Amino acid sequence: MRWTAVGLAVLLALAGCAGSGDDTPADASPPSVVLTTDDGEIELAPWSFCWSGNGGGACGDGFEPEDPPAVGAPMRVDITYAENGWLFDATFTEVTDDPCPLTLTTTAEPIGDGVHRLEPIGPAGDWQVRLFGTGPQGDLSVTFVWTTSSAADIDIVATETVCAS
Repeated sequence: MRWTAVGLAVLLALAGCAGSGDDTPADASPPSVVLTTDDGEIELAPWSFCWSGNGGGACGDGFEPEDPPAVGAPMRVDITYAENGWLFDATFTEVTDDPCPLTLTTTAEPIGDGVHRLEPIGPAGDWQVRLFGTGPQGDLSVTFVWTTSSAADIDIVATETVCAS
C-alpha cells in the first residue's frame, strides 16, 4: 500500500510537470509582422523570437524558412508592427548560386506609429531579406524575398561577404 501511494504521488507529479502544452498565455508569443506594398499585404510570423508580454514570456529559436514569401518588385516595403517602440534592421543577402553572396545591412526608417519604411539597397536583383526587430517586449526575426529593379542609394550599416564552408 505504501508503494502504491508513493507511485501515485510520483505519477501525479510527473503529470503536472508534463502539462498539456497549452499552458503558455496567448500573449507569450509576438504578433506577426505585416509587410505592405502597392500590391497588398503579407503577414509574417516570426521564426525566431524572445518575447515577454502581460503575464508570460517565451523564446523560440527556429530556422529561417527554406522558401520565404516574396513581395515581388515594389519600390519600397512598409513594415507594420502592432507594438510601439520597435526598431527594425534589414539584412539583404543576394540570392545567387555563388558560395559567397553579397550581404548588406540597413535600418528601416520609422515613419509613424508602428510603421517603418524599407527602401532597396545595393545592386538590382533578387534578395533574401531578414528583418530583425527589437523592442520593449524582446526581439524577433522574419524573412522574405524582394526583387529590386535598380541600384539604390541608402545608408548601409554593414557590408560583408558570407562564404559557405
